[in-house]
Amino acid sequence: MKFAVVDTETTGLYTADRLVEIAIVVLDEDGTVLDEWDTLLDPGRDVGPVDMHGVSASMVSAAPRFEDVRWAIAERLNDSVLVAHNLAFDQRMLDSEFDRSEGGWQPGAGVCTLRTAGGNLRKPVVSTG
Repeated sequence: MKFAVVDTETTGLYTADRLVEIAIVVLDEDGTVLDEWDTLLDPGRDVGPVDMHGVSASMVSAAPRFEDVRWAIAERLNDSVLVAHNLAFDQRMLDSEFDRSEGGWQPGAGVCTLRTAGGNLRKPVVSTG
């Protein structure tokens, strides 16, 4: 079993919106990192709220389009347990991108860290003594 930990940045919150960045870390069942991959993506439109995701139009001007790297993404996600903070959102956005680019992925089981963390990722309290 392998796990694909995914984070996406998007032009907005709806399925008509596009990815502007994706990062994937593939782990084995012991937590050993098997692969790390990330890329900016040219959404072919306005990048959306830069203050939310930090990705500007100039940053994506030479980036690949999703359809140009869909197989690299699918290779890392297929046959993996998908792990994301707000899995429903990331999976919905990935579904939309793969649908627009004529498929190539088979989403399997998933783990939503938003749910398992009880809604947020708080900074851990570190005891100094």
